[in-house]
Amino acid sequence: CHDFALGGVDFVSGLYSGLYYVQRRSSTKDYCPGLLEPMAGGVVGFGESYDESAYRELDEEMGIRNTPLTHITTFSYSSPPMLVWRSLYDCVYDGPVTKQDEEVAEVLLLSEQQILAREHDITPDGMFAFRTYLTSSRTTANAFGWSHGRSSLLRAHTCVARVFASPSRHVHCHSKQRVRNHLDLRGCGSPMLVGRGDFYVQRRTLIKDYCPGFLDPMAGGVVQAGESYEDNALREVKEEMGVSGVPLTFVCTFFYQDASTVVWGGMFECVYDGALTLQPEEVSQVLVMSASDIIARADEFTPDGLFAMRLYLEESNKATAAHPHA
Repeated sequence: CHDFALGGVDFVSGLYSGLYYVQRRSSTKDYCPGLLEPMAGGVVGFGESYDESAYRELDEEMGIRNTPLTHITTFSYSSPPMLVWRSLYDCVYDGPVTKQDEEVAEVLLLSEQQILAREHDITPDGMFAFRTYLTSSRTTANAFGWSHGRSSLLRAHTCVARVFASPSRHVHCHSKQRVRNHLDLRGCGSPMLVGRGDFYVQRRTLIKDYCPGFLDPMAGGVVQAGESYEDNALREVKEEMGVSGVPLTFVCTFFYQDASTVVWGGMFECVYDGALTLQPEEVSQVLVMSASDIIARADEFTPDGLFAMRLYLEESNKATAAHPHA
């Protein structure tokens, strides 16, 4: 298990018998190899909705397709080294299962009681999601007078990273997960400082789906499965800004939400003084701006990037006040 945040979809699909499909994770998995899992899972692709990811992962991992899904609930789960945002679905399936050999060693049919009794054999996040499903589905059943008897819980995870950039001898790396249009994005961000306290500010390319052409005090990309926040931050700073070999210092974690975006973030800081090489698909240009200039031009910035920038400045002021001679 690595220190990374996951966002995804969980779905219950199975027989009317009250049994659940339970996967045994393959021994090659980096997270909890060989443990039981009451969900199937995978990465939500960039631009993919929860629904689309759920259908795709059901097909890929279990060979289940053309099965309607019913949304049950959304929830978060946090336990070192895991942070998870999920959307839970329910569907009924009665047919053959074709497992994905790279992901699933075997598939068992277990009752609710058997799953709960074997809790120590099941992945911690999978067990939490299963209990959440039981609670939520029973609440729904009671509200509508339904009987409780669904099966198999399947999971798809989402991870996306963004990195925040600015020029002052510091590169701040900020890892975040964002849910936009029912999509969980999680990532890394790095404000980059140039010595004199100014920041590198990116102008996003016009082909970006989110805030094309806007200014952003961060660079960013997708957090890969099994990749830590820091590993992702280092990778994304290199890919988007051409910055490598720069140490990172953890600053804080944070949560941001507006009408179209949900962000889980972790922020890092590092010192950088050198040349930049831009990723043309992501960044059309880089400006050098002071913190006051960024705040004054707030309407030109991505909302989540501006929020993270304000937070970084607050944390920097706190650190300066606590250690004035550092």
